[in-house]
Amino acid sequence: QQGALAAQSANAHSFQPLFGLVLLWVPLLLPLLAYGLGVAYFIASVGVYVRDIGQVMPALSSLLMFLTPIFYPLSSVPDDLKSLFAMNPLAWGADITRAALLSGAPIDAAQWGWHMLVSLIFCAAAAWTFAKLQKGFADVL
Repeated sequence: QQGALAAQSANAHSFQPLFGLVLLWVPLLLPLLAYGLGVAYFIASVGVYVRDIGQVMPALSSLLMFLTPIFYPLSSVPDDLKSLFAMNPLAWGADITRAALLSGAPIDAAQWGWHMLVSLIFCAAAAWTFAKLQKGFADVL
């Protein structure tokens, strides 16, 4: 009886787009993966020279979490703060993933392409920074 009630509740909230679009998770997460890899390269390379970066990162990651519309939609952000939220690379990914997976909204391919291009450029720049700074790692460590 409880199983039937849970199934009826899930059907009433119409989560069907979530299950129908599971395969879209992979392309939606590719830009976020590139951003994450770029951040890891950058923090790893700079962290060797700036030892206090480990003390700052928890505060920065908390700030990034609250500036990313994960717990709230981007449309609920006041208009005067939207430019600040637009600078967050995770905001686009979180908002478009929520729209695609929960409401079945189509993904704008051009916007996704720009997002992917910017994330790959950031990742390449961070990898280049890591490669340039890596030469001095042995001297510092």
